[in-house]
Amino acid sequence: LYEQVGEEHKSFSELIWLMRAVGYDQNDIDEITDFFQQNGLKGAYSWLLLVDKKQLNIGQYEAPMSLARYATYIGEHTLAVSYLNAAKKQKQLATLWVAADPKFKPLYQNSAFQEFLASINLSL
Repeated sequence: LYEQVGEEHKSFSELIWLMRAVGYDQNDIDEITDFFQQNGLKGAYSWLLLVDKKQLNIGQYEAPMSLARYATYIGEHTLAVSYLNAAKKQKQLATLWVAADPKFKPLYQNSAFQEFLASINLSL
């Protein structure tokens, strides 16, 4: 919720709490904190997308669905749709919520995203 209202620091604090709760170690926390300090939440999501090898579920679904959310947030829309298609292939139930998930709003005008939605019988 903090993210949706533009409270990046509060959102990041919650993210760190979740990461600790699911088993990320202090080295991971230090790394993502450096990314956050350099580029805000975009930096943190970049770390989760491009650096994190654990890919633990921190409340944003499991990979590749979580990776699609991170990619969307940092503006990597082609990559996001690619991860959505991978999630569909894995039959991840969370793909059914993409049309209602506000994280994916930046993709609404993307033709590949619209094709993805049609492929699972959803529309905006």
